[in-house]
Amino acid sequence: MNHRRKAVIFITTCIIITSLINVLIKEAWTIQVQASSFFLDSNRKKVVVIMVDSIELQDFAKNDYLSYLFNNSYSSLISGRQSSKSTIAKAKLAIGAGKRLELNNGLRNTTNYNDNIELLDNQIIVGEKGNVIYRDIKYLKKQNEGNGYDSYVGYLGSKLKQYHKTTCLIGNSDTDIMNRSSVLIAMDKNGIVDIGDVENTTKPDSHFPGGKKTDFGKLTSLYKQYIGISDFTVIDTGDLIRLDYYKNQISKEEFAIHKAETIYNIAEFTRNIIANTNQKTTFILLSSYPSKSNLQSGLKISPILIFDNDGQGHIYSQSTRRTGIITNLDIADYILDKLIDTETANLKLVPSAEPFETMLSLTIKLLNISKLRLPVLTWYAIFEIICAMAGLLYMFNLNNQSNKLINLVKITMLVNIVAPVVLLYMSIFEISSKSIYFGLFILISFIVAALLFLLIKTIIGQFLGAALLVNISIIIDLLRGSTFIKNSVFGYDPIIGARFYGIGNEFAGVFIGSGILLAGCLLQYFRNFTEKKSKITTMLLIIYCGFQLFIMGMPFIGSNFGGTIAGVVAYFFFFCSIRQKKI
Repeated sequence: MNHRRKAVIFITTCIIITSLINVLIKEAWTIQVQASSFFLDSNRKKVVVIMVDSIELQDFAKNDYLSYLFNNSYSSLISGRQSSKSTIAKAKLAIGAGKRLELNNGLRNTTNYNDNIELLDNQIIVGEKGNVIYRDIKYLKKQNEGNGYDSYVGYLGSKLKQYHKTTCLIGNSDTDIMNRSSVLIAMDKNGIVDIGDVENTTKPDSHFPGGKKTDFGKLTSLYKQYIGISDFTVIDTGDLIRLDYYKNQISKEEFAIHKAETIYNIAEFTRNIIANTNQKTTFILLSSYPSKSNLQSGLKISPILIFDNDGQGHIYSQSTRRTGIITNLDIADYILDKLIDTETANLKLVPSAEPFETMLSLTIKLLNISKLRLPVLTWYAIFEIICAMAGLLYMFNLNNQSNKLINLVKITMLVNIVAPVVLLYMSIFEISSKSIYFGLFILISFIVAALLFLLIKTIIGQFLGAALLVNISIIIDLLRGSTFIKNSVFGYDPIIGARFYGIGNEFAGVFIGSGILLAGCLLQYFRNFTEKKSKITTMLLIIYCGFQLFIMGMPFIGSNFGGTIAGVVAYFFFFCSIRQKKI
C-alpha cells in the first residue's frame, strides 16, 4: 500500500512539475514572440519616428550606414518657423499638433505612470500602468485658448487612439534639467502616451558631458518589447541634444570626439532596429530643431528622412509647393495617412537620384539667400533713397542743369526702376560674397538702364520700356512656378519660413508699381487715341487692372492676398486720378 501511495505521489508530483515547466515555456515563448513580433506580423502597418535632434546634414556623410540610409530614403529640410521665441519643445509640439502652438512652461512633469500621480493640480489624469504621462496638459491647453488652437493639443495621439492605434514613447534628452519633450509628439489630448519608458533609458558615464548618456542597449530592448503592440513609436535618442547643451563647457576637440561616437551609436541602433522590423514599417528619422552651430550660422532648418524600403528621392510638400522643403506642420498628417489612410497628407515622395548631393546643394543655396537678403536689401533701400533725392533735385532745377547731369539723373532713375528685375534674374548666379553680389547687381542695373536710355529716345518710351521689362518678367516667372522669385534675395527666405511660393511681398509691391507706371506710360504714349476713344480706353484699363490683380491674387499663381488688397486700392486711386475724380 505504501509503495502504491508513493508511486501515486511521485507520478502526481511529476505531472505538476511537468505542467509548471510547460506553462513557463509557453510564457517564455509568448514573451519571445512579443519581442520578436516584427518577424511575424508582416501585414500590420507601423510608423517609427527616431528623434535625432541637433544632427546636421553633413553628419550623414561621416557615417557609412547613415550615408547609405540617406541615399536610400526620401529626404527634405524642415522649416520650423515659430510664432515667438523658438524652442525645441515648441517644435515638437507643432509636429504633434499640426499647428503652431504656444508653450511657455517646461517639461519637468513628464513621467512614467505610477499610482501617486493620478491627482495633480486639481486635474484628474485617467492613466494606466505602462502609460507615459505629460502632467502639465491642463496648462498647455490654457496657454492656447486665446489662439483657438487648444483643441489641437495632442492631435496626432488622439486621432490614432480614435482608430484604436497604440502609441509608444521611449527615451529622453535629460541633462541637468528634465527634457522629455518628445512626449508632445505622441501624446493624446489628455497628455497620455499608451506605453513606453522615459525614465530608465540612460546610464551613468563619467567621460560623457553631464555624466550620463543614452543606454542604446536598453533602448533596443525596450523597442523589441513594445514594437509588437505599438502602431506609432517615438524614440528619443537624446545624446546629441546633451552634447549641444554642454558644448560651451568642453573643448572643440572633446566635442568632436563625443559627437563622432554618438553618431556611430545612433547609426548602429538605427541599423539594428530597421534590420529587425517588418517590411510594412515606415521609419522617419528627423531632427525637430537645428544644432547650436547651425543656428549660429543662420541655418534654421533641419533634416528629415523617410525610409520604407521603397526607393530614394526627396519629399514634396503642398504647403511649401517645393521639393526638398517641408514644414513641421506637415508631419502629423503624413503619419496619420500611413497608419489610417486619411488621404489628407500634404507630403508626397518624389523619386530622384543622388538625394544627399542634391539636398546639400539646396542647403547651401538657401543659406546664401538668407545671408545675402538683409544686407543687399538694406543697401538697395539706401540706393533707392539716393535715386529719389537725385530725381527731386532734377525736377526742381530742371532749367539750371547741364545736359550731362540731366542724362545721368535720368539713367539713375531708370536704374531705380529696373533694379528689382535684375535681382530677379540674378538668382541664376550662385554667389556667396556680399560685396561681389551687390557690385554685380549695381553694374548690371546700370548697363540695362544705359541700354534703355541709348536705344529709346523719348523719356516716356524709356520709362515704358523699363516698366514693361519689370512687369512682363514677373508675370512670366509666376506662370513658370516662381522659379526665379524662389531663388532671389528679393523674394522670400524659406529658412525664416514666412512664405514659400507665389509672388512675395517685395515683388508684389514692385509688380503694382510697375503695372501702374506701365499703364500711365501707355496712356501718355497713345494720348490721341485715349482722348478720342475714352469708353474703349476705360474698358481696356479695367481689363488690364483686372488681369494684374488676377495674376497677383490667384492661389495657383501669385497667391498674395495682402498684395491683392493693396493692388485694388492702388489701381482704384490710379483710375480715379486718370479720370480726374476727387475722393
